[in-house]
Amino acid sequence: MPIAVAASPAVRSRVLKLLMEPTPEYTSLSLVEEAAFDVPAGYAGEWYMSWIPEGFVLSNVIPEADIVEYDGARGEHLFFTEMDEHTEANVNTEGARIDTALVNGREVMIVDLDDELSAVWSAEDRYFLLILEGRERPPERETLLKLVGGVRRIVR
Repeated sequence: MPIAVAASPAVRSRVLKLLMEPTPEYTSLSLVEEAAFDVPAGYAGEWYMSWIPEGFVLSNVIPEADIVEYDGARGEHLFFTEMDEHTEANVNTEGARIDTALVNGREVMIVDLDDELSAVWSAEDRYFLLILEGRERPPERETLLKLVGGVRRIVR
């Protein structure tokens, strides 16, 4: 598989929200920019993480598979991929603790393997796999859930 390394520039994506301003006669509706986040050049997916933990650096982009990877300062590793109905994936659940959480109104399956946390969920016609690995210490569930909650549709 071809690999694009972190030296590639980023594309800025916007997060829009609906602004409703009621008056006695009508309610004005408009889309306004709520936030913006960087998407690595070469990433071809439709969704991306709007928040990356401090100290994590982009290490790999695989455009053909909509995969990105980040490495942390203490040996942590972050893997994110977006998939569609034509993609089949596997998650290691052998010996894992499995439960669910509700994030942004979506049910997220969480797989806990002590030194690795995985999250799987869907939105519209896509599903996602996010893996957070710890090297020196186990990854934190709160960090995983914040990453999941920050996945947004890319507005180019």
